[in-house]
This record gives sequence, C-alpha cells and structure tokens, in this order.
Amino acid sequence: MGKLINGDDGMPAEDEVGIWAKEKHDYLRRYLDISRGTRKKWLGPRKAGATFIDLFCGPGRARVKETGEWIDGSAIAAWKISQEGGASFSDIYVADIDDARRTATVQRLRQLGAPVRELTGSAVDAAAAVAKAVNTYGLHFAFIDPFSLGTLDFRIIQSLAPLKHIDMLIHLSKMYLPRNLGINLASEESAFDSFAPGWREKINPTS
Repeated sequence: MGKLINGDDGMPAEDEVGIWAKEKHDYLRRYLDISRGTRKKWLGPRKAGATFIDLFCGPGRARVKETGEWIDGSAIAAWKISQEGGASFSDIYVADIDDARRTATVQRLRQLGAPVRELTGSAVDAAAAVAKAVNTYGLHFAFIDPFSLGTLDFRIIQSLAPLKHIDMLIHLSKMYLPRNLGINLASEESAFDSFAPGWREKINPTS
C-alpha cells in the first residue's frame, strides 16, 4: 500500500496511483452500466436485491500520479454509476484490512446516501462473512482488486462462488507476475501458495 494523504474533500485518500487506475475503474463502470437492465429485475419491493461487494476498497479517493487528478475509488464509482443508470444497488459491502482506508470509504459512501455495510478483518474473513449475510437469491457483483497477488487468497473465490447469482471482476497487475515470477517460484513461502493452492504438485519450477 502507498501512503495516505488529505484528499480534495478533506478525508484520507491514496497518493499517486497510476494512470491505469482510471482505465480500471472505467471498465468497472462500463460493466455495471450495461448490466443495469438485469440488475433492475432484482430491485424493488419483495425482490431479493442486488449487492455490490468490494473486498479491497481502499480509502475511496485517490490522486493520479501522472496528472494530479482526483478520482473516485471503486466502491464510490460503482455506487454513482448504479444511481445514474436508475438501478442503484440495494446494499454495498466494503472491506479492507486497513482500518483507516475502509473507514474513509464508508464515510464517503454514507455522505452519498449509499446503503453501505462495513466488513472488518482480512479479505478472506470478509468474503466468508458476506457470503453468509447476503440474500441467497439476490444478484451479486464482487469487485476483487488486491494490492498484490499474495493477498488474493483462493479462499475468497471459494466463499463467493456458491452464491447462485454472482459475477466477479478480478483485477491482477500484469506487471506483478513477470517481475516477481522468479522469486515466487524459488521461495518456500510463495504468493502462489494462497493464490493457487497445490501449484507445487502441478508445476516443476526448474523445468
């Protein structure tokens, strides 16, 4: 994680994220916008609801390193685009192991009138908790954007996958794998151990 600074709204924000963060959130918004028609079918009285789940939410605001521009975090962007499309999420679950970051996102969502639900602890614990908390018959969308490959524990996906109607958008940095491949293959405690359990029995790192 990088350092936190005071954002343009006076609350904690992420400092100097890459320009790629704008593109990443643009894909998120585009997906949520084109799926709004389906989401509407789950919204309204006596309906099971539509939830947005963000397990690595960060502070909800960031400054772009290359331009100095301020941008919304993923959960904030998701709530805004759902409102603009007339298919607002019935619940937004946010988690981050860093208390200051998670609290900032929760505060920002509350200021926007979002139905936010805060999950504490690790992403693994949060995924297990949210899987038990949501309506089994609802429509769910999980945005999974870990800081590094090592924090994307496969148990996260195992907890969420049994939900009947769920989509997952998982972001992995394409720079991480080649840059850290040698270290992860040679290390006794590799990031691959949590991301792909049992990989050592399937792959010969020396071949």
